[in-house]
Amino acid sequence: MKKNILLFFAATLLSMANVFAQYNITLLANPPQGGSVFGAAFDIPEGTIWMVGATPTDVYTFINWTENGVEVSVEPQYEFTVTGDRHLVANFVPSYYNIILISNPVMGGTLTGEGVYQYGMEVVATATPHTYFEFLYWTDENGELVTVDHTYAFTVTGDRHLVAHFGIATSFEVTVSANPQVGGTVSGGGSYTIGTTVTVTAEAQPNFQFLNWTENGNIVSTAAHYSFPVYGPRNLAANFVPSNIEITLSKNIEEGGTVSGGGTYSYGQTVIVGASQNLPEYMFDSWTEDENVVSWNFAYAFTATQSRHLVANFTTAIYDIPVYASPNEGGSVTGGGTYTYGSHVTISAVANPGYQFLNWTKYTLGNGTVVSTEPVYTYEITGDGWGNTAFVAYFEEEGGKIITILVNMPGGEILGGGTYNYGDEVTIEAIPYPDYKFVSWVEGRGVISTDNPYSFTVTESMLIIANFEDDRIVNIKPIDAESILIYPNPTTGELRIESEKWKINNIDIYDVYGKKLSSNYLITSSSNQIDISHLLAGVYFIQLQTEQGTVTKKFVKN
Repeated sequence: MKKNILLFFAATLLSMANVFAQYNITLLANPPQGGSVFGAAFDIPEGTIWMVGATPTDVYTFINWTENGVEVSVEPQYEFTVTGDRHLVANFVPSYYNIILISNPVMGGTLTGEGVYQYGMEVVATATPHTYFEFLYWTDENGELVTVDHTYAFTVTGDRHLVAHFGIATSFEVTVSANPQVGGTVSGGGSYTIGTTVTVTAEAQPNFQFLNWTENGNIVSTAAHYSFPVYGPRNLAANFVPSNIEITLSKNIEEGGTVSGGGTYSYGQTVIVGASQNLPEYMFDSWTEDENVVSWNFAYAFTATQSRHLVANFTTAIYDIPVYASPNEGGSVTGGGTYTYGSHVTISAVANPGYQFLNWTKYTLGNGTVVSTEPVYTYEITGDGWGNTAFVAYFEEEGGKIITILVNMPGGEILGGGTYNYGDEVTIEAIPYPDYKFVSWVEGRGVISTDNPYSFTVTESMLIIANFEDDRIVNIKPIDAESILIYPNPTTGELRIESEKWKINNIDIYDVYGKKLSSNYLITSSSNQIDISHLLAGVYFIQLQTEQGTVTKKFVKN
């Protein structure tokens, strides 16, 4: 670019040299190491438009062009019309300067603002006295007074050494304020001599109560009249809180559920607000305040410090519907997943070689109901059991129904279990151990026969329990199976067992073929939690031996 400019000016000179007067342009860099200049020339015709330029080095900054000590431009590229000789100086300054701050005496206070700055930057130097000291004034390195303000702002034009002078304080300011201002009034602030005992007072306005005095966010007193000796500056805030705090609640969907916990509370009281769904088509989502989520939990606990309005948000219910194959090797199932209320879902079962599909059984809160004998079944999500629902596809080996027989230990042995064809006549027999006697055959929760042997026609796979009792013990009351609870059912890995009446002595788990899979669980009390995470997904039976007898229940492992 410089070359083009010089060529332009050279052409201009050649064409006008014999017409106008000619002048010289001389340039100087100040200091020489600050940068370079271009545009100096001789014999330039009068009236020529001329440009000179200045380029600083890396550690310098261009300031201005001067002529005879007078500023003529602050632009690095200076354009002008030649009317006479010009002697121009490009002025540069170092890019960075040191600002050093010193405290006198050293222990007098804390200084901020020291550092390395670029030319032209704004610096704020602040002096904060330590306890028992007070700020006096700033001086420069020559001892000349700069300012009596503890905060000094200036523009960087060079290195500076500033000294903050402190003196021993004889009095201190005690400042008091009310937080919030409408909460109450305060008194007692002012300037006090060292050692003077001062009392500051806080008085609450109607509908407010005094809480405490704080300094720098720390509680220093809970008394409305706070007395202390003055040994340094104090900045005290009297904190007031509302006498009564209102907690109001609402719902984004009125029919979505119910809310509880709103009302009037005292400051500092624990508040627990709760939300519960009313209908299966809705579920709780979150608590919000001013459209900001404050909790994802349906029960939200907090401390009452101010009045609040909380909104319980409900949304369309989402249900997790798992599907399982039983036995697991009998086939594969699809269609399980997470669905919204009202969705229509199709589940499918495909039998493996050697097996045939029997039915889909729907388990709600642990109770099973056959809903279809077709392998493809479509149903609507209606929130049965409020989400505690699972579907089990039952398979059986081709050519036979499975008759599973269990014993309420240790009463005896059984004969007759196995695989049969539909319509076969089956005879099962219970053989009591010594000192035991046979009582009944039970299928599900009901007694199907007291005959021994017992014969029947096979129409479906069955689980039959042979009940025995100790013949040496009389007046033994039958077990109330409802008093023993197993949950959750279906379960993913843990099964909790609770007995209201009977002590549980032994726990065994069987598959649908009557094969014992697990036993001898550690029994600690009437409430036991056992780990079944090692079991495959499917349907199982748990046999509970109590001091009164044996109870067998069915459960689903997810």
